[in-house]
Amino acid sequence: MKNPMRIIGGVVAAFAFIFAFDWGWHGVLMHDSYEATQSLWRSKEAMSENMWAMILGQFLYALFFTVFFSRYACMQKKCGGVRFGLWIGLILGACSIGSYAYLPLDSMQIPVMWAVAEVLRAGGVGAVLGLVFCEKSACQEKGTCH
Repeated sequence: MKNPMRIIGGVVAAFAFIFAFDWGWHGVLMHDSYEATQSLWRSKEAMSENMWAMILGQFLYALFFTVFFSRYACMQKKCGGVRFGLWIGLILGACSIGSYAYLPLDSMQIPVMWAVAEVLRAGGVGAVLGLVFCEKSACQEKGTCH
């Protein structure tokens, strides 16, 4: 394992970004879309009771993304944190589009917004991890991760 303190720092930084991004995207930007489709979702009380599952999912996302980043993105010749994250986001976003098949939605708006969120969130996490793992001088030339 690479430097364990960088892994821990990466997980903490990635989790903080994910938590803030999800709050802004889902709690603010998509609030009206969720209100318009309220019958599809849990009640606000039930969501509050199950918040632990969302936080656990965000933590696991941060943990696995960080470990994956430290093992594979750092093998590239350049510190491509954003690029690495965008590729992961495209994979996850493609899965979000498929949710239209099993959710009784009137349009593709919500799945498309989820897909865009996946790409932006993963790109952001990649950028954050690039800052944690890649030395500034190295990123400008060789791009080695540490």
